[in-house]
Amino acid sequence: MKKLTLLTLSLLSTMLMAVDVYLAGDSTMATYPPERAPLTGWGAVLHLFAKDGVNIHNHATGGRSSKSFRSEGRWDAIIKQVKPGDFVVIQFGHNDSAKGEQNLYRYADPQTDFPANLRRYIAEVRAKGATAVLLPLTVCAHFNANGAFLSSTQQLYYDATCEVARTEKVAFIDCTKWMLAEFTRMGKEEARNIFLMIPPGKYPAYPDGKEDGIHFQRNGALFVAAGIIRLAKEQNLAFGELFNSTAKAE
Repeated sequence: MKKLTLLTLSLLSTMLMAVDVYLAGDSTMATYPPERAPLTGWGAVLHLFAKDGVNIHNHATGGRSSKSFRSEGRWDAIIKQVKPGDFVVIQFGHNDSAKGEQNLYRYADPQTDFPANLRRYIAEVRAKGATAVLLPLTVCAHFNANGAFLSSTQQLYYDATCEVARTEKVAFIDCTKWMLAEFTRMGKEEARNIFLMIPPGKYPAYPDGKEDGIHFQRNGALFVAAGIIRLAKEQNLAFGELFNSTAKAE
């Protein structure tokens, strides 16, 4: 009887300690089906770093902006489930800049609508007793003929995210700044193994190869996820305590 009681208490303790982490973002964070390998969003591998009792729910979807993620009901699917003690990671910017009449459903002005969208997300997370974690967009890598790293960070969206983080005093992980430094250090050839830059004939999904400096291969997604966790730990953010520094084997 005593053993049964101890077992019951242990199970209840584990349930009470369970933390849910929800991810809201775009294609750079998203999970993809196996047939699209090696394309992998960094959020798709985050569970490999999670400690026991930490559950990852990746709602990130390709092509979404801070505007369309809400209008399509994807945010509602997250916020209805969030409970006190949970974490919600928010990362947008790439698709918010899409212009033209065909993109009105997702364009968000970087000086008005975009920061307003982020503030609303943060407020709603806090109202549920959860913790919002804000990230600026990932970098877009390009290399010149000499192999030097060039970048496009969509500066206005990066600046807006930083300002929202500052004024809202929200947990903030500056992955943009870190990625710029890392890929500058790496150079073209090493960075090709991070991004979806692959030769023809190597993967069924890309028979003609791919030169994509926005999205990641699987090892690139692992690299980015590990870097984000390390930055969180260096800042002593509660978010960082949810994860191990190295990934578990699948």
